[in-house]
Amino acid sequence: MAEQAPRYLDLCLFLGPFASSDPSLNEIPVDCRSFQSIEEELDHYRSRAESLEGTLLDTQLALEEFQASSRELEEEMERELERTEKINNEVKARNEVLRREAEEWK
Repeated sequence: MAEQAPRYLDLCLFLGPFASSDPSLNEIPVDCRSFQSIEEELDHYRSRAESLEGTLLDTQLALEEFQASSRELEEEMERELERTEKINNEVKARNEVLRREAEEWK
Protein backbone atom coordinates (compact mmCIF):
# COMPACT_ATOMS: atom_id res chain seq x y z
CA MET A 1 0.00 0.00 0.00
CA ALA A 2 1.30 3.49 -0.90
CA GLU A 3 2.21 5.86 1.90
CA GLN A 4 -0.55 8.40 2.55
CA ALA A 5 0.24 12.10 2.46
CA PRO A 6 -0.39 13.93 5.74
CA ARG A 7 -3.80 15.59 5.98
CA TYR A 8 -2.29 18.85 7.19
CA LEU A 9 1.06 20.61 7.05
CA ASP A 10 3.39 20.42 9.99
CA LEU A 11 3.82 24.08 10.96
CA CYS A 12 7.46 23.55 11.96
CA LEU A 13 8.34 22.03 8.62
CA PHE A 14 6.40 24.72 6.80
CA LEU A 15 8.07 27.66 8.60
CA GLY A 16 11.56 26.14 8.74
CA PRO A 17 12.73 27.39 5.32
CA PHE A 18 11.45 30.88 6.11
CA ALA A 19 13.44 31.38 9.29
CA SER A 20 15.18 34.71 9.15
CA SER A 21 18.52 35.92 10.40
CA ASP A 22 16.65 39.06 11.54
CA PRO A 23 15.57 38.29 15.14
CA SER A 24 12.61 40.68 14.99
CA LEU A 25 11.05 38.50 12.31
CA ASN A 26 11.28 35.42 14.51
CA GLU A 27 9.66 36.88 17.65
CA ILE A 28 6.49 34.79 17.43
CA PRO A 29 7.44 31.42 18.85
CA VAL A 30 6.47 28.42 16.81
CA ASP A 31 5.18 25.52 18.88
CA CYS A 32 6.82 22.45 17.36
CA ARG A 33 5.21 19.84 19.56
CA SER A 34 3.59 16.75 18.19
CA PHE A 35 -0.07 16.05 18.81
CA GLN A 36 -1.89 12.78 19.29
CA SER A 37 -4.83 13.87 17.16
CA ILE A 38 -6.01 16.65 14.94
CA GLU A 39 -8.58 17.60 17.60
CA GLU A 40 -5.82 17.99 20.18
CA GLU A 41 -3.88 20.19 17.77
CA LEU A 42 -6.97 22.26 16.95
CA ASP A 43 -7.71 22.74 20.65
CA HIS A 44 -4.12 23.79 21.25
CA TYR A 45 -4.07 26.35 18.44
CA ARG A 46 -7.56 27.65 19.31
CA SER A 47 -6.38 28.21 22.85
CA ARG A 48 -3.22 29.89 21.58
CA ALA A 49 -5.28 32.10 19.23
CA GLU A 50 -7.57 33.13 22.10
CA SER A 51 -4.55 33.96 24.22
CA LEU A 52 -3.00 36.02 21.44
CA GLU A 53 -6.31 37.77 20.83
CA GLY A 54 -6.40 38.75 24.50
CA THR A 55 -2.84 40.04 24.24
CA LEU A 56 -3.79 41.98 21.12
CA LEU A 57 -6.77 43.60 22.86
CA ASP A 58 -4.63 44.52 25.87
CA THR A 59 -1.98 45.97 23.57
CA GLN A 60 -4.57 47.96 21.61
CA LEU A 61 -6.00 49.36 24.84
CA ALA A 62 -2.53 50.31 26.07
CA LEU A 63 -1.81 51.98 22.71
CA GLU A 64 -5.05 53.98 22.86
CA GLU A 65 -4.27 55.10 26.42
CA PHE A 66 -0.74 56.05 25.38
CA GLN A 67 -2.01 58.02 22.38
CA ALA A 68 -4.55 59.88 24.54
CA SER A 69 -1.95 60.77 27.17
CA SER A 70 0.48 61.78 24.41
CA ARG A 71 -2.12 64.14 22.91
CA GLU A 72 -2.77 65.66 26.34
CA LEU A 73 0.94 66.09 26.95
CA GLU A 74 1.45 67.63 23.51
CA GLU A 75 -1.38 70.12 24.13
CA GLU A 76 0.09 71.01 27.52
CA MET A 77 3.53 71.49 25.99
CA GLU A 78 2.07 73.69 23.23
CA ARG A 79 0.39 75.90 25.86
CA GLU A 80 3.64 76.08 27.83
CA LEU A 81 5.57 76.97 24.66
CA GLU A 82 3.10 79.77 23.87
CA ARG A 83 3.46 81.15 27.42
CA THR A 84 7.24 80.94 27.22
CA GLU A 85 7.33 82.65 23.82
CA LYS A 86 5.08 85.44 25.13
CA ILE A 87 7.35 85.97 28.15
CA ASN A 88 10.42 85.87 25.89
CA ASN A 89 8.92 88.53 23.61
CA GLU A 90 8.05 90.72 26.62
CA VAL A 91 11.60 90.38 27.96
CA LYS A 92 13.05 91.24 24.53
CA ALA A 93 10.83 94.31 24.30
CA ARG A 94 11.79 95.42 27.82
CA ASN A 95 15.46 94.80 27.01
CA GLU A 96 15.15 96.99 23.90
CA VAL A 97 13.57 99.79 25.94
CA LEU A 98 16.36 99.59 28.51
CA ARG A 99 19.00 99.48 25.74
CA ARG A 100 17.59 102.71 24.23
CA GLU A 101 17.52 104.40 27.62
CA ALA A 102 21.12 103.40 28.19
CA GLU A 103 22.08 104.84 24.77
CA GLU A 104 20.36 108.12 25.65
CA TRP A 105 22.38 108.43 28.85
CA LYS A 106 25.68 108.06 27.05
